[in-house]
Amino acid sequence: MSVVRLELPLPPSPNAHEQHPMQLVKQKNRYKSNAFFSACSQSPPLTHPPERVGILWELHVKRLRDEDNAWASIKWALDAIRQPRKGETFRWRRGISESKGWIVDDDKVHVPKQHLEQYQHAETRLIVTIRDLRSTR
Repeated sequence: MSVVRLELPLPPSPNAHEQHPMQLVKQKNRYKSNAFFSACSQSPPLTHPPERVGILWELHVKRLRDEDNAWASIKWALDAIRQPRKGETFRWRRGISESKGWIVDDDKVHVPKQHLEQYQHAETRLIVTIRDLRSTR
């Protein structure tokens, strides 16, 4: 993998989350499941994703979000595309590609470079471009 481009559904704005904690968990799992299966239909998840990647997030929204809300809104998408940690299971994946993902983890060691761009459009979506940093040397 040198570059993978995924188009995912737009995560809800952090200000739009339902208030009850259990409703929030259901909403988050529903989004992550939809995003994961959407990504699977575009590019199969990897058994051994690259150790270090750079990610470009393109947020296409009806109204631009402030920077904090924009970064917070992509967190669910980041969780949806990462590989499960050892001993961790994602129920929302329903047993499909349980040990696979497009990135190893969402920490600074594995994702040292991230950039977020916002565009104002009537059509909402999130485009994720993942670049293997080993191949850019």
